[in-house]
Amino acid sequence: MAKLSNKNIARGIYEVLKDKSGKEYTELERKVVEYLARKHLLGRANEILRELGFIADSDAGIARVNLQSAKPLATRVKHEIKEHLLKRYRVREVILNEEIDEKLFGGFRIEAGDEIIDFTLRHQVDQLEEHLQKS
Repeated sequence: MAKLSNKNIARGIYEVLKDKSGKEYTELERKVVEYLARKHLLGRANEILRELGFIADSDAGIARVNLQSAKPLATRVKHEIKEHLLKRYRVREVILNEEIDEKLFGGFRIEAGDEIIDFTLRHQVDQLEEHLQKS
């Protein structure tokens, strides 16, 4: 039997629950938990819930993005990043979760789902060092 991925489990849960409400939703929610327990998948609940959040956001046209920078970015820069991501991911809304990480030295790093866009000074220095070592 093939192993179920967290993403596939989350997709199944989402499809079962997405148009339900009230008593029907509560009953199906209980059945989902029973299924996860029966299949010994409760240990993966956090990862499944994370994937479920990605799926629900995607269906709603929302991209949640972690934005790390060495210092707070100017409002104009954040607006430009949001506009770029709106077009890149073809969503109606981008939600930025900003985090300051002084170890980055400069620039910024974006994590959106499984994708990482790295414009940090640290990354550029690492790439230059790698290029020089190959030359």
